[in-house]
Amino acid sequence: ETERRIRQAELDKDEIINLMQQMLDHSPKVIFWKDTSGKIIGCNAACEQLMGMSKKELIGKIITDLFSDYKVDIFEAADKIALRDGEYQYDISFRAPTGKTVEARVNVWRSINLAGDTTGVIIFAYSLTPSGELSCQ
Repeated sequence: ETERRIRQAELDKDEIINLMQQMLDHSPKVIFWKDTSGKIIGCNAACEQLMGMSKKELIGKIITDLFSDYKVDIFEAADKIALRDGEYQYDISFRAPTGKTVEARVNVWRSINLAGDTTGVIIFAYSLTPSGELSCQ
Protein backbone atom coordinates (compact mmCIF):
# COMPACT_ATOMS: atom_id res chain seq x y z
CA GLU A 1 0.00 0.00 0.00
CA THR A 2 2.81 2.43 0.85
CA GLU A 3 4.57 1.69 -2.41
CA ARG A 4 1.36 2.28 -4.36
CA ARG A 5 0.85 5.64 -2.62
CA ILE A 6 4.42 6.68 -3.40
CA ARG A 7 3.93 5.81 -7.09
CA GLN A 8 0.64 7.73 -7.13
CA ALA A 9 2.27 10.76 -5.48
CA GLU A 10 5.02 10.71 -8.12
CA LEU A 11 2.43 10.50 -10.91
CA ASP A 12 0.46 13.37 -9.35
CA LYS A 13 3.64 15.46 -9.12
CA ASP A 14 4.50 14.74 -12.77
CA GLU A 15 0.96 15.72 -13.84
CA ILE A 16 1.21 19.02 -11.96
CA ILE A 17 4.59 19.76 -13.57
CA ASN A 18 3.15 18.92 -17.00
CA LEU A 19 0.13 21.16 -16.38
CA MET A 20 2.31 24.07 -15.25
CA GLN A 21 4.58 23.72 -18.29
CA GLN A 22 1.53 23.73 -20.60
CA MET A 23 0.25 26.91 -18.97
CA LEU A 24 3.65 28.59 -19.35
CA ASP A 25 4.02 27.44 -22.96
CA HIS A 26 0.67 28.96 -23.91
CA SER A 27 1.71 32.40 -22.64
CA PRO A 28 3.03 34.84 -25.26
CA LYS A 29 5.24 36.32 -22.51
CA VAL A 30 8.86 35.19 -22.31
CA ILE A 31 9.36 33.26 -19.08
CA PHE A 32 12.48 31.49 -17.87
CA TRP A 33 14.03 30.61 -14.55
CA LYS A 34 17.57 30.30 -13.29
CA ASP A 35 19.27 28.76 -10.29
CA THR A 36 21.30 30.81 -7.81
CA SER A 37 24.44 30.43 -9.91
CA GLY A 38 22.68 32.00 -12.92
CA LYS A 39 22.19 28.84 -15.00
CA ILE A 40 18.92 28.55 -16.90
CA ILE A 41 16.96 25.60 -15.54
CA GLY A 42 13.70 26.02 -17.45
CA CYS A 43 11.73 28.17 -19.88
CA ASN A 44 8.55 28.45 -21.88
CA ALA A 45 7.92 28.21 -25.63
CA ALA A 46 8.00 32.02 -26.11
CA CYS A 47 11.51 32.05 -24.65
CA GLU A 48 12.60 29.30 -27.01
CA GLN A 49 11.22 31.26 -29.96
CA LEU A 50 12.83 34.56 -28.94
CA MET A 51 16.22 32.95 -28.28
CA GLY A 52 16.06 30.73 -31.37
CA MET A 53 17.02 27.69 -29.28
CA SER A 54 15.23 24.69 -27.85
CA LYS A 55 14.65 24.32 -24.14
CA LYS A 56 17.25 21.55 -24.17
CA GLU A 57 19.81 23.95 -25.70
CA LEU A 58 18.96 26.77 -23.25
CA ILE A 59 19.11 24.73 -20.06
CA GLY A 60 22.50 25.07 -18.40
CA LYS A 61 23.42 28.29 -20.21
CA ILE A 62 24.29 31.49 -18.37
CA ILE A 63 23.58 35.00 -19.62
CA THR A 64 27.07 35.48 -21.08
CA ASP A 65 26.49 32.39 -23.25
CA LEU A 66 23.55 34.21 -24.87
CA PHE A 67 24.58 37.86 -24.88
CA SER A 68 27.98 39.51 -25.30
CA ASP A 69 27.25 43.21 -25.03
CA TYR A 70 26.96 45.62 -22.12
CA LYS A 71 23.36 44.47 -21.46
CA VAL A 72 24.82 41.45 -19.66
CA ASP A 73 25.70 43.75 -16.76
CA ILE A 74 22.09 44.98 -16.58
CA PHE A 75 20.68 41.44 -16.62
CA GLU A 76 23.12 40.25 -13.93
CA ALA A 77 22.49 43.32 -11.73
CA ALA A 78 18.71 42.76 -11.96
CA ASP A 79 19.15 39.15 -10.82
CA LYS A 80 21.26 40.26 -7.84
CA ILE A 81 18.72 42.88 -6.82
CA ALA A 82 15.84 40.38 -7.06
CA LEU A 83 17.79 37.81 -5.06
CA ARG A 84 18.41 40.42 -2.36
CA ASP A 85 15.08 42.31 -2.37
CA GLY A 86 12.65 39.71 -3.70
CA GLU A 87 11.82 41.44 -6.98
CA TYR A 88 12.98 43.97 -9.52
CA GLN A 89 11.43 45.51 -12.63
CA TYR A 90 13.03 47.40 -15.50
CA ASP A 91 12.53 48.36 -19.15
CA ILE A 92 15.18 47.48 -21.70
CA SER A 93 15.96 47.31 -25.40
CA PHE A 94 18.26 44.46 -26.42
CA ARG A 95 19.26 42.30 -29.35
CA ALA A 96 18.21 38.67 -28.89
CA PRO A 97 20.48 35.83 -30.09
CA THR A 98 18.14 35.53 -33.10
CA GLY A 99 19.19 39.07 -34.09
CA LYS A 100 15.81 40.57 -33.24
CA THR A 101 15.77 43.89 -31.41
CA VAL A 102 13.41 43.65 -28.46
CA GLU A 103 11.77 46.37 -26.38
CA ALA A 104 10.60 44.83 -23.13
CA ARG A 105 9.51 45.34 -19.58
CA VAL A 106 11.22 42.71 -17.45
CA ASN A 107 10.14 41.47 -14.03
CA VAL A 108 12.61 39.42 -12.03
CA TRP A 109 11.44 37.57 -8.92
CA ARG A 110 13.35 35.58 -6.36
CA SER A 111 12.18 31.97 -6.35
CA ILE A 112 12.03 29.90 -3.19
CA ASN A 113 11.35 26.26 -2.42
CA LEU A 114 8.75 24.90 0.02
CA ALA A 115 11.26 25.23 2.87
CA GLY A 116 11.64 28.95 2.10
CA ASP A 117 15.19 28.67 0.75
CA THR A 118 16.16 30.84 -2.22
CA THR A 119 16.52 28.70 -5.33
CA GLY A 120 17.15 31.35 -7.99
CA VAL A 121 15.15 33.84 -10.04
CA ILE A 122 12.18 33.80 -12.39
CA ILE A 123 12.28 36.21 -15.32
CA PHE A 124 9.05 37.35 -16.97
CA ALA A 125 9.44 39.67 -20.00
CA TYR A 126 6.72 41.34 -22.02
CA SER A 127 6.06 44.26 -24.31
CA LEU A 128 4.17 47.35 -23.28
CA THR A 129 1.99 47.03 -26.40
CA PRO A 130 -1.69 46.17 -25.88
CA SER A 131 -1.11 42.57 -26.99
CA GLY A 132 1.66 42.11 -24.44
CA GLU A 133 3.76 40.24 -26.98
CA LEU A 134 7.38 41.27 -27.30
CA SER A 135 7.82 43.51 -30.31
CA CYS A 136 10.71 42.15 -32.34
CA GLN A 137 12.22 43.99 -35.29
